[in-house]
Amino acid sequence: MSAKPTIIMIGIQGKAKQAQRAFEAHGLPVTFYAVQRYEPFPEDKLVQQLDVLPEQSWLVFSSSYAVKLLRTIKLRRYRWWQTARIVAVGNTTRRAVEKYFPRKKPEFTVGTFQEALAVIRQSGADVQRVIHLTSLQSFANLTPDIPENVLLHRIPIYQLQVNKKLGGRVPEPLQRDNVYLVVPSPSAINAAVELWGKQFLKPDLKVFTLGKTTAEYVYTHYHMPEIYFPNVPELEQVARLIVEMTKTPNSQEIV
Repeated sequence: MSAKPTIIMIGIQGKAKQAQRAFEAHGLPVTFYAVQRYEPFPEDKLVQQLDVLPEQSWLVFSSSYAVKLLRTIKLRRYRWWQTARIVAVGNTTRRAVEKYFPRKKPEFTVGTFQEALAVIRQSGADVQRVIHLTSLQSFANLTPDIPENVLLHRIPIYQLQVNKKLGGRVPEPLQRDNVYLVVPSPSAINAAVELWGKQFLKPDLKVFTLGKTTAEYVYTHYHMPEIYFPNVPELEQVARLIVEMTKTPNSQEIV
């Protein structure tokens, strides 16, 4: 019988409790390493960028933090905000929109940013303006296929800083055999490599991502042989997938 897997998740500071709830609901203990932290841009810089956004646009939120950050800005003064139609990437982001902007119910909730562009493309034949308020890192890690009738405005409103306090020696749990590593985003795996070097990415490491985009990034940049992701890009679904993996090692795998 194989040893019980050690489940480790890397991510952003403040997300540990969310991870523990998701996995403990399925009887899975998880160790969380906050390899990153949020750093919002100064409000005057945000306001300067928001001043010039176009009206009659689609507004795509791909993170709950971007939604939370905007709640501090007096958005009612912007005409583009009054006319914006919202698309949320993921249920967590949708819930953040409903919480902080209850009058702005998302018209669509999709699994990935690419899916957001696809549903917007299909909404009309004319040019569709899309505003994406996101992190600085997404410009390097996310290269979407932009449809011909979409004019995309990607605006960085925060950045992710590497948590240098965790740097140095690879944590002992990551050195064990039969480790399942949960990677929520490309920037998370990049931060972990910056902290611990590529040596912690052992060939027998099983990597689980929230969705296909991150899985493809990990495969392309780090050549990991075993990468798995659920059909629905939610942390709870990753936990369910791991439960199934411990029973039958078969899932959606990038090989």
